[in-house]
Amino acid sequence: MAFFDQGEGVENLVAVAGVLSVGAITPGPNNLIVLHRAARSGLLMALPAIAAVLLGSLLLFGITVSGGIALFVLAPWLQRAIALAGAAYLLLLGTRLFLNSFRAGSFDGDIAGMPDSMGGIAAFQLLNPKAWVMAAAVTSGANVTTLAAAMQLVAIYTAIPFVALLLWSALGASMIRLLRTPQARGRFERVMGALLIGSSLLLIVQEGA
Repeated sequence: MAFFDQGEGVENLVAVAGVLSVGAITPGPNNLIVLHRAARSGLLMALPAIAAVLLGSLLLFGITVSGGIALFVLAPWLQRAIALAGAAYLLLLGTRLFLNSFRAGSFDGDIAGMPDSMGGIAAFQLLNPKAWVMAAAVTSGANVTTLAAAMQLVAIYTAIPFVALLLWSALGASMIRLLRTPQARGRFERVMGALLIGSSLLLIVQEGA
């Protein structure tokens, strides 16, 4: 069975993959989670977090495919409420991370306030505004009419974020030698905190417009 109808099939597939690639590789809370873990403990320690992100993202994708998009059309305020709640949470996390970066030993644990278990990271996707945007964009851009089409879309939705998260983890692992001193680790966490704060404020402004 074909993934998309003939004619527009390749164009739709490329468009979906392109949107997903841009969303997966650009900075976001999931990327910062795995970057932080890999920079602290190495690439292997980031793999469980990557798996949890993918599981949570697939759950979110299932929600959107099974009618979440239609619900947002009927109740647009719900989508805005979820986005604002997620942005407020990211703002809190970024502020905590930025402030904790001035404390000795802050690099010994996970990002303050961020779930550190696989279940917690997976469930966090329900509050991750970027994850909602990616799921909605992929769902609305694809023509899923058969089980085979849905499975192929799931494969793309899993493979592209996995590669992106792995690249961010590799970047974090490559920074281990550069983060040996407390001063370097503090600067690293302040940058990550600033990125979270900036992205959350941008989302709040966009939703409030």
